[in-house]
Amino acid sequence: MDVREPSNRAEAGWFCLFYGLTDSGKTHLLGTANDSEITGPTLFVDIEEGDLTLSDQDIDVVTIR
Repeated sequence: MDVREPSNRAEAGWFCLFYGLTDSGKTHLLGTANDSEITGPTLFVDIEEGDLTLSDQDIDVVTIR
């Protein structure tokens, strides 16, 4: 993982964490957020192999195990 100082960060944007019950639509919401110039581009942090919903989306995925 790349570590950097806050002063070297890229332009500020949206930083969100979607949390909810199983099958509540969190991953689908992320996929639709990627379609908007306001909320996109998005990064999916996969912690439980739950990225199947995004298989047809152009979204970057980082897997953490």
